[in-house]
Amino acid sequence: RIPAYLTAEACRVVTGGVEVSQALLATQWDFIYFTGSPRVGRIVAKAAAEHLTPTALELGGKAPAVVLSSADVGEAARRIVNAKALNVGQTCIAPDYVLVDRSQHTALVAALTAEMRAMFGDEPHASPDLGRMCTVGHFDRMAKLLAESGGTQRRVGSAPPDREGKYMPLTLIDSPPSGSPLLREEIFGPLLPVVTFDSFDEAVETIRGIDSTPLALYVFTADTAAAESLLQRVQSGTAVVNDCVLQHMCHSLPFGGVGTSGHGVCHGEWSFQTFTFPRSVLWRHAKFDVDQTVPVPARHAAAPG
Repeated sequence: RIPAYLTAEACRVVTGGVEVSQALLATQWDFIYFTGSPRVGRIVAKAAAEHLTPTALELGGKAPAVVLSSADVGEAARRIVNAKALNVGQTCIAPDYVLVDRSQHTALVAALTAEMRAMFGDEPHASPDLGRMCTVGHFDRMAKLLAESGGTQRRVGSAPPDREGKYMPLTLIDSPPSGSPLLREEIFGPLLPVVTFDSFDEAVETIRGIDSTPLALYVFTADTAAAESLLQRVQSGTAVVNDCVLQHMCHSLPFGGVGTSGHGVCHGEWSFQTFTFPRSVLWRHAKFDVDQTVPVPARHAAAPG
């Protein structure tokens, strides 16, 4: 419906692949807003620098959902699964992996599995509420990650991944090894690694080792001081305590990344600020003058001899 309100000079949609993107980036723009991976974000930033074009980059990353010892495990599981199942994990702020206190590990894995069954039934493949991979290529990427994941895989239902139907089941990968590709790159799909920690410091170091500046940080705890401590010690573009993805729905909050997850913000008034250049303009009367506006040295300069 955009053409009903804006002309092609104001808003135009251009579709295409890499060649079209390269042509667009070769053109000089007033401003570029890009959403995508850090890898492509670097390409965009480099191309924009050729024209000194300012940018806002929303690049995603590996958003951790940290479940501390004081968390309500059942409620945390419900909210994590709900967020991960949204578009089957194909959102930039989906919880990418779960980091759980070892004392809560067994209970959380059981609760996550129970929530997947409660939301999508005994056979999620047949549920009208569970989405599919956006492309076959993305399905293949998920299948490769799953094959190389390590750890113990847990899912609900008997249906295996289906390439033709682009169905990839919600899958927990319990305790993958530290070198697993699931812990190296943004997943952007329905695979959810679960990693344990034994101390608060270990949790912080694990997050920093996987992705030190994620787009989102989710903390589940009943201890306000612990939540504040984690927010202070882990840098992220956005953060939510005791839920996931809600920051994206609150338009009074700025939304954007930091470090490898990008820069610049949007949403609500913040979008207007991002896309507006604040030019300073000063008007002075063309004839009326006031002596005090002239610098002192000029007012008292000696007349030429």
